[in-house]
Amino acid sequence: MNVQKKVLAQLAMAFLLLISFLGCVDQDIPQKRTQDRFQIKLYSNGKLVSSWISSGTVGRTRGVFHFKDEETGKTVWVSTKAGNLIVTSAE
Repeated sequence: MNVQKKVLAQLAMAFLLLISFLGCVDQDIPQKRTQDRFQIKLYSNGKLVSSWISSGTVGRTRGVFHFKDEETGKTVWVSTKAGNLIVTSAE
């Protein structure tokens, strides 16, 4: 009986561990674009607020776009909550 409890406890732990990993899966699967350059424009209330040229990949995770700004060389993070983001090819 003691062995059965130990096995059940191990199975329960394995199940909880599996569930915790599945709970961390992003519902909004990151989307990566692997083109050389992209133009990213941020609009708010129909007006252009900011624009960038990326120097490579544009990624998206949970409504946040991230890319390396060609001008500054720094990574930029922009939430879709900031406005409408338009990503197009800069080629």
